[in-house]
Amino acid sequence: MSREIETSTREIDWITISIYFGLVLIGWLMIYAVGSTGSTDVFDMDTRHGGQLMWIGFSFFIGTILLIIEGKFYKTFAYIFFGIAMFLLLSVLIGGTEIAGSKSWLVIGPIRIQPSEPAKFATCLALAAYMSSYSVSLQNFKNQVVAIGIIATPMFLILLQGDAGSALVFSALFIVLFREGMPAPIFILGILVALLSIVSLVFSIYPIIMGLIILSMGILVLQNTQTRLVLGFLILILATIFLAREGYMLYTTIGLGVFFLVFWIRKVINTKKRAPLYVLLVTLIGCGFYSTVVNYGFNEILQPHQKDRINVWLKPSECDPLGALYNVTWSKIAIGSGGFEGKGFLEGTITKAGYVPEQATDFIFCTVGEEHGFLGAFAVILLFLLLLLRITIIAERQRTRFTKVYAYGVASIFFFHLLVNVGMTLGIMPVIGIPLPFISYGGSSLLAFTILLAILIRLDADNAR
Repeated sequence: MSREIETSTREIDWITISIYFGLVLIGWLMIYAVGSTGSTDVFDMDTRHGGQLMWIGFSFFIGTILLIIEGKFYKTFAYIFFGIAMFLLLSVLIGGTEIAGSKSWLVIGPIRIQPSEPAKFATCLALAAYMSSYSVSLQNFKNQVVAIGIIATPMFLILLQGDAGSALVFSALFIVLFREGMPAPIFILGILVALLSIVSLVFSIYPIIMGLIILSMGILVLQNTQTRLVLGFLILILATIFLAREGYMLYTTIGLGVFFLVFWIRKVINTKKRAPLYVLLVTLIGCGFYSTVVNYGFNEILQPHQKDRINVWLKPSECDPLGALYNVTWSKIAIGSGGFEGKGFLEGTITKAGYVPEQATDFIFCTVGEEHGFLGAFAVILLFLLLLLRITIIAERQRTRFTKVYAYGVASIFFFHLLVNVGMTLGIMPVIGIPLPFISYGGSSLLAFTILLAILIRLDADNAR
């Protein structure tokens, strides 16, 4: 038994563990910097840094246990872990506690648990277990539906809690599906839908819809009957008048141009060759309908704070500088004030003054930028990139599909958190309230990220034997 443990210990990826320790240490120092007055007791459990120190110790303990357990245990019980995680997410909907606008917490005495965090590693395990099943291929439609269902289930349950940010994290797992052979057109379609959603929110829906109506009237003009031709021109005139009155002359010009192009095509192209154009026009009608749905969902379904977060990203000029835009404004000021070398550890004036809300959690990167400047921020991002590179190396050297899929799942989740969290502090990504792994304050997230990484290291050690 001791020889097995010694062999397993020798095969453990200590480089990855070292990066993990480095990020956790930096995270604790930044949390200490946010709340410290210079004379605060390091081990004071009533402070955030004291509580985080306790969670660090607990996470180290759980991580060590996970490194001892045989790797095949995780594949055997992958679906059970997933089932437990989904049960916890359902429990939140029934008896959860609302914090910061979302009912996503289970409170047990002094302990607060956010089930969406353990759902991350449970979903990665379940997806890896399914993808490594015999004869599963993502070229098969049924397999695609099941794989997407594994990802979509926690997303849907978390969305019901009102925590859209945590739900979006699971969308990163679609990268894994693409890596494992999901047809590229599906991802291209997904990207186009995302772009159409953004365009629908950035620009007024009226020019989009009316412009699409003008284009769609071409389908009437292309017909050979006089009645349809007259009807097409009538609708064209009404739509043009409406757009002109609303001041959308550019859209009117484009719509008219395409309309008369269609009319010209009717004259020179025979009926059989018009089929692709019909498909295009039907697609345009579908895009108009989707744009309407997106705008309705944004205006009627989303909560005010959720709409503010999107507007801060897409329409910052229309946001109240002292309201929705306040966090991002002071976040950028704090990071910019650090300059190249920073103000020094515990010397962050904006950090100490508490100008940036959620300074220790969602906006912890501001503390890094203010106190340690460009060099410190670059060092933290570099450590994360090294971690992602290391996880990718681990994934590529695996002999089993289960470990490879799980590794890419871990990498995708870490990448999404890094991109969005750092991006939202700089104002280039929407503020969706997700933590920076190992850096942000929070026991649930630290433990979940530790488990994600510890399971991967254990699986990799078994594979290396």
